[in-house]
Amino acid sequence: MPLTRRLACTLAVLALATLPVRAQTAAQNDSAIKAAAKTSTLPLITTRALTFTTDEASWISLDVSPDGKTIVFDVLGDLYTLPITGGKAARITSGQGWDQQPRYSPDGTQIAFVSDRNGSKNLWMANADGSKARALTKGERLNFASPIWTPDGQYVIASRTGQLWLFNKEGGAGLQMTGLRPEGAAAAAGAPTPTPSHYGAAPGSDARYLWVNVSGTVAPTLATGFHPEGATSAEAENEELAARSNARRLGQYQVAQFDRETGRTYVRSHEADGAFRPVASPDGKWLVYATRHDAREALKLRDLATGEERWLVLDVQRDNSQGGGVNDRDVYPGSAFTPDSKALITSYDGKIWRVDVPSGRVSAIPFSADVDQRMGTLAKFDYPINDSTLVVTQVRGARPSPDGTKLAFTALDALYVGELAPSTGGTGRPSSRCATRAASRAAGWSSTRLSGPPMAATSRTSRGATRPGATSIACEAMAAGNPSA
Repeated sequence: MPLTRRLACTLAVLALATLPVRAQTAAQNDSAIKAAAKTSTLPLITTRALTFTTDEASWISLDVSPDGKTIVFDVLGDLYTLPITGGKAARITSGQGWDQQPRYSPDGTQIAFVSDRNGSKNLWMANADGSKARALTKGERLNFASPIWTPDGQYVIASRTGQLWLFNKEGGAGLQMTGLRPEGAAAAAGAPTPTPSHYGAAPGSDARYLWVNVSGTVAPTLATGFHPEGATSAEAENEELAARSNARRLGQYQVAQFDRETGRTYVRSHEADGAFRPVASPDGKWLVYATRHDAREALKLRDLATGEERWLVLDVQRDNSQGGGVNDRDVYPGSAFTPDSKALITSYDGKIWRVDVPSGRVSAIPFSADVDQRMGTLAKFDYPINDSTLVVTQVRGARPSPDGTKLAFTALDALYVGELAPSTGGTGRPSSRCATRAASRAAGWSSTRLSGPPMAATSRTSRGATRPGATSIACEAMAAGNPSA
């Protein structure tokens, strides 16, 4: 059974088995808020627990430890570790906060991750076993995503509101890396050109460069190829770029390289449907990124020495470029190479997989994880529903009859006729004049009672074709409009 269906069933059973509990009181709420402020946690008082064991999950972001023995990954807002050969996953973080996107430090002793356990998404650090967690940033509504470590293990790089930022692991305000005007450059005249966004940084074999996802208008400062070696100045380089053919507007996201020394970004892919979350092998030989093969999501492998590309795996995790995008959990789940560069560890179809490089041979890494979700008081309300009488709130196309005694109208896709001035002994209730399943609308009366069909209406069939109202409707309407007929 899929995880979402299993979770829904479990929640349904839990809701039926739980007795109504009073909501959190104002005094309890105030006390919980004060306590949460001291401990950087969420103020909701948990009164219930949802526990189950799963062997699958959706949108798993993961990383591989530097020694290649352990995988750290996220499931339903908690972090777990797993032997790289598979087995029972150990939960290393818990609580109401949503912990996600873990990354090992270069020495494997710490992890960086994103969590909203203090009310907003921020960068957090903890020991590799999940202990001694602490907030690295304390912003509000800044949408941190996809942290990685610098090779020296002293800094964490992450996306913050669409640009890359650098943070010392000991704390501080951080340093913006992308989206800045070059030092000494004048502001552009006229309307400013939107600055392309940078997401999902990944280290390469050369610490000078970061692989990133870039999104937005590709300006001249974002070269669509390698840096022109013959250019001796920025002006000469712009002339070189202007002389090239105009670049096509391709997918919203593309793979790029960010030069940490010069601050320049170079686009390295031209995928029509976009390219997502590049991952480079530690030996600098391979690059893997997600894209689409027609309507099928796929992983593409690039030989960085020759530039040659081939499909590595088809039918993998669907990207999120048309959903929540990077404002949710990045545009694609995080993956990682093994330290020997021989395989990519990734997730799709609810499972964790080992993909051999370059052969593309796929093997599952089985896991089971115990989920323990703490929840607040069940909010339950009774709403009275009258299922014997329906009050129509939208009446359309009301048309009085020529003699002023009847009113034809449509409601709920049916044609009705009612009395404008109910006669003595009459019910005054409109009667249905539509015996067909087709949707009826736009009723109209003839100018006389007996010449031609006294009432006309249009109805729409299930295929969407419009046709005249059914004969039975016209006949019944004639009888209603002329009792002697």
